[in-house]
Amino acid sequence: MKPICKTVQTLPGILNCRDWGGNGKSKQVIVLLHGSLQTLHTWDQFCERFADRYRLITFDQRGHGESFHSVNKDYSHRAMAEDLHNLCSELALPPFHLVGMSMGAANAVLFSSFYPEKVKSLVVVDWTPTIEECEIENLKTVMKRRWSSFDEAVHETVGLNAYKSEEKIRERLLYSIEKKEEGHWGWKADTHGIFEYRTHPDRKNENLWSVISNIQCPTLLLKGQESKHITSENAIKMVSMLKHGSIRHIPSAGHSIQSDNPEVFYQEMSKFLDELCHTNALNDFNRE
Repeated sequence: MKPICKTVQTLPGILNCRDWGGNGKSKQVIVLLHGSLQTLHTWDQFCERFADRYRLITFDQRGHGESFHSVNKDYSHRAMAEDLHNLCSELALPPFHLVGMSMGAANAVLFSSFYPEKVKSLVVVDWTPTIEECEIENLKTVMKRRWSSFDEAVHETVGLNAYKSEEKIRERLLYSIEKKEEGHWGWKADTHGIFEYRTHPDRKNENLWSVISNIQCPTLLLKGQESKHITSENAIKMVSMLKHGSIRHIPSAGHSIQSDNPEVFYQEMSKFLDELCHTNALNDFNRE
């Protein structure tokens, strides 16, 4: 099944969007948010398998892919959460299941806290409010990377990823890097603006631990077993603060679980949503 490609005009700018399985109006909706330097295409493999059961919405978040770059370099989680709210309003989405990976998970958590009536469930992919400092420094280094050719970027990325095939890496990089006017290859994302935001002292004021306990919906935290992005201690702490939280450790996966181990990611998503559907149906029956 192929998605419908859309551009959604919001007040800050245009968001590049894909609508998978939208021909079934009775389908429940899942919205998926990618991580830093990624694009909506990180979810393609999952959407291809899930679109017969759900309507799935993916989009390039501000500063990424084909979506707008922030004029004032506002790449705060609050601004990105409001982008999601604007997108939902423009597409007239009913309450939906929300999935966020890394940066997208932070945005999803904030959105769920601001607009609990819009979120039926939340899946957090390898993120807690405390990210290991070494991983932040690693991301800053990655943001500055430049390559002399597309093949050089592929070769380097293959060497850094134990779980992704060269074919998949090449496919993803087609959407996330581009040839610059200076002649080198670099990230399509607004790395300068994102780097400026991430290193700004005011970023420390975005304490997302304070909003975790506000989340009302069932929430699943997926942690890559080999991920160094978050610790098991912080993952357990976060789940303990949630009203309806659970955690799953995903084998043979680092930070990008959806692409490192897509089969187990698909299985865990199916199980989580199927259990929710069964529980809701049972509750409806008991109320009758």
